[in-house]
Amino acid sequence: MKKFKSNRIFQILYPLLVYYILYNVLIGSFYSLFGDRYGYVFAILMAGILTLIPIYYIYRKLPKLIPGDISDKKVYLKYLAYILLTVALALVINLIIVHLPIYQSSQAFQGANQRLNDGGVLIKILCNAIVIPLLEETLYRGIVAGQLTLWYGPWVGVLVSAFCFGISHFNIVQFLYAFIVGLGLGFIYVKSNRLTLPIIAHGLINLSVIIFSL
Repeated sequence: MKKFKSNRIFQILYPLLVYYILYNVLIGSFYSLFGDRYGYVFAILMAGILTLIPIYYIYRKLPKLIPGDISDKKVYLKYLAYILLTVALALVINLIIVHLPIYQSSQAFQGANQRLNDGGVLIKILCNAIVIPLLEETLYRGIVAGQLTLWYGPWVGVLVSAFCFGISHFNIVQFLYAFIVGLGLGFIYVKSNRLTLPIIAHGLINLSVIIFSL
C-alpha cells in the first residue's frame, strides 16, 4: 500500500518537476538569446512549445478520465455553457482583483505583468491563447486533476490542481486569480472528462485579456 501511494505521488510530482525546471530553464535561455529583439513573451512561447512535448508524452502514458459518447446535441450546448461560464467567471474575478489593494502593492505581480506585456500582439496570441493553454491544461487538468480524480475523487482533483495552478504564478495576485479560475477549469474537466474543454476555455480567457489590454 505504501509503495502504491508513493507511486501515486511520483506520478504527480514528476511531471510538475519536469515542467518547472525545463520551462524556466528554456525561458531564461531563449530570453538571453532573443529577448532584446523579440521580447519576453517570445521566450515564453518557445519554451512553452518545447516543454509541451515531454508533458504531453507523460500525459499520454498515464491513466485518463474516459469521456463518454455524445449522442445528444444538448450535451454540446451544456459543454458550451461550461466554457462560457468559466470565461465569464474569469472576467468577473479579474475585475474584482484589479480593485483590491494588493493589485497595486504587489511588486512581484507588477514585474510579472510587465514581462507578460513584453511582446507583439501576434506573439501574445500565439503564446497566451494557444500554447500556454495547451501546456498548462495538459499538466494541471490532464495530469494533476485527472490522476487525483481517479484516485480520490473529483473534488480533490479540482482543488489540488487549482492550488498547484495558482501557486505556480509565484505572486498573491495571480495566485488568487489562477486558483479561482482553476476551480472552474477543473470543474468542466471532471464533469466532461474532455481536456479540450478547459483548453478552449483557458485560451478564450487569455485571448479576452489580450483584447481588453489593447
